[in-house]
Amino acid sequence: MVGFNKESEAKEFLIVNKTQKGVRADLADRLLSHVISEMDKELLEVIGIREPKKLTELVIDVCDQLNKTKGSVWHNRVTLPNQKQKKIEMIKQRSFTESLKIVVKDNYIQSNFKTASKLTKLLIDYWDVIRELCPKACGDEAKDYVLLKTTGPFILHKLLPIVVIKCGSTPSKTKLKHILLEIEQMNDDGWHKRGELGGGSSQGWFNRWFDDFKSQIQ
Repeated sequence: MVGFNKESEAKEFLIVNKTQKGVRADLADRLLSHVISEMDKELLEVIGIREPKKLTELVIDVCDQLNKTKGSVWHNRVTLPNQKQKKIEMIKQRSFTESLKIVVKDNYIQSNFKTASKLTKLLIDYWDVIRELCPKACGDEAKDYVLLKTTGPFILHKLLPIVVIKCGSTPSKTKLKHILLEIEQMNDDGWHKRGELGGGSSQGWFNRWFDDFKSQIQ
């Protein structure tokens, strides 16, 4: 790789590892988002990446903003690629960004929250309200709960577009809270690892609770 610039090195690294041995999915996402400027659609398909590069860039950007923003529920809570999980961290980057893809693919969100900054602000407000309703599950005792692990983001991010639409043109924290209060399990007990939502970790489990929450707010 002598003489290659950083982008070319990243491309070759990604191509070789994805077609030969394989590279961690979260690291591949970060290379596509932060290092490699362009990649042909055909080449992306060869290495097994079938989603638009812009989608990966957006979810990585939002994830980073949430992880770096002081006061955010997610401040320093996301484990980045090739890093050992620290005590405060609750979820790996790949799981978090996969849950975010559900949000950014929604037509209403795409039309009304087009930029990473707008979407980040909405998510900060949304999770601020969730923290009000579930302070222990979002606080120092979070490891005893599933709210900030894979379960919470996959259920609540999928629910977010529905909640936002119900809020109308201005999804204020007051409106968000009013809607989330309709969910019986939106409290610390419900999200405890021995509570109702702590009994599973599959996509089927997440979808079951999403359907339940959706029916409660509609």
